[in-house]
Amino acid sequence: MAPPNLLAGGILLAAGIICLVVAVVVWQMRRSSSGAIPLIVLMGALTWWDITYALFWADVPGPTPYFWLDITFIGVTIVPTAVLLFVIQVVQGERWLKKPFLLALCLEPLLINILMWTDPWHNLFFGGKRDLNTASILDAGVASWANIIYSYFLVGVAFILLARAVIRSKGLYRQQYLTILLGMGITWMGSLIFTLGFNILPNADNTPFFFTLTGLVFAFALLRLRLLEIVPIARDRLVDNMHDGVMVVDNHNRLVDFNPAARNAIPELKIGEPAGNFLKATTLLARNIPQLDEVHTEVTLARTPPTYLDVRISPLFDRQRQPIGKLIVWRDITQLKLMQLELKDLAGRDAVTEVYNRRRFMELAQAELHRTTRLSQPMSIVIADLDRFKNVNDTYSHQVGDQVLHNFAQFCMRTKRKKDLFARWGGEEFIFLLPETDGNEAFEFTERLRRLIAETPSLVGPYSITVTASLGVAPLSSPQDTLEALLSRADQAMYSAKDRGRNCTVLWQNDWASNKNETST
Repeated sequence: MAPPNLLAGGILLAAGIICLVVAVVVWQMRRSSSGAIPLIVLMGALTWWDITYALFWADVPGPTPYFWLDITFIGVTIVPTAVLLFVIQVVQGERWLKKPFLLALCLEPLLINILMWTDPWHNLFFGGKRDLNTASILDAGVASWANIIYSYFLVGVAFILLARAVIRSKGLYRQQYLTILLGMGITWMGSLIFTLGFNILPNADNTPFFFTLTGLVFAFALLRLRLLEIVPIARDRLVDNMHDGVMVVDNHNRLVDFNPAARNAIPELKIGEPAGNFLKATTLLARNIPQLDEVHTEVTLARTPPTYLDVRISPLFDRQRQPIGKLIVWRDITQLKLMQLELKDLAGRDAVTEVYNRRRFMELAQAELHRTTRLSQPMSIVIADLDRFKNVNDTYSHQVGDQVLHNFAQFCMRTKRKKDLFARWGGEEFIFLLPETDGNEAFEFTERLRRLIAETPSLVGPYSITVTASLGVAPLSSPQDTLEALLSRADQAMYSAKDRGRNCTVLWQNDWASNKNETST
């Protein structure tokens, strides 16, 4: 038997207590997370291994001379299996975790412990060399070596799975996987040190020390880095060749995963950053992603040209139905949206002149009036009526008359400012809305337009047709003015222009006795 070694016993006891505390903490805080149950089993097995090995080194009396050393093998044989199961869960290999596979993993620890406890009958475990190796077993029977090879085979498979996960992962995932891989590296380093004979504690097996460090690194990844609390639930729904964009965010509104389609739609996506940064176009999404339930909305990305997305946000839950984040799936509907906008635009245009129709003008004018009154700016309405236009239809035909109307409308579109609204009001009547324009400015513009109309003949086939217009101008007189009131004033002013001989402009005023702003030819 090896002599008592209180230093080794004390260190092992402390390690065992730490493993026990970690197991309890993981159970209390994260038992619903992927990998938590194997980690709890691992820390429990390490607790058993460390404490029983500590009792052996402290030379605590047992039922048999080798009792405390033999009983460590319960933990020794469970640890590699728990390591593999932990890694399988965190690298999303849960499809392996079927009952036959789990039962097969349980058989080897059970068989090895039976062979170890029944060794006096067959010498397969200690190989008749029990007295030579009581503290550690490097030269023993075939069953002992088979267990060593099998254990490191399991650890090796876990290491390979992690290495593949690191290569395939990105961002936040890679940091998590690298942390676990570091823990696995500690195990291999400890085994190499022990095999080469560079023992930290003389005559003691260093393996439980290094496995304990590995378990603590795993626990750090689970508790501190919040290891994969989202990915195992959501990843099955993230198909890399999907045309739809997919993002996963956690409860802290951090982006934790996305697929290639999402990156193509939003190149600035970055793992670990707030997801709202990438959907600022929608205040609801930008501010409240963690609090939302099921949401279906439309998002416009401010680009040139703009990108339109149909977005659906669904909550993600763990196995205990606790919310852990959101799944955001969107479809690029830019082409569909552009078609809708085109159809809406066509519905709002006059078929003959290709300018806005009355209904569309009223929608836009109402919005402009709200903006104007909110900003306390001036605004004016102008109604233009082509003089004696019936004569054009009677003389040249309605087809020619329609072309004259079209030419007139396009002439006005070229003459107006970009911010002005222009529409066919009905028949041969047309209407302007002039934002940020007071009555005098509107009168000057309208007079200039009237003269240009009279001086510019409309060319239709072999015909050169000159038309004139009577125009009425109505400025916004107070913030309480309604659009209907403005239209009524402009209409009155236009009819006043007709009464005064046509081909003239009249500015509506409160005092109609003043004619200083009236011009006629």
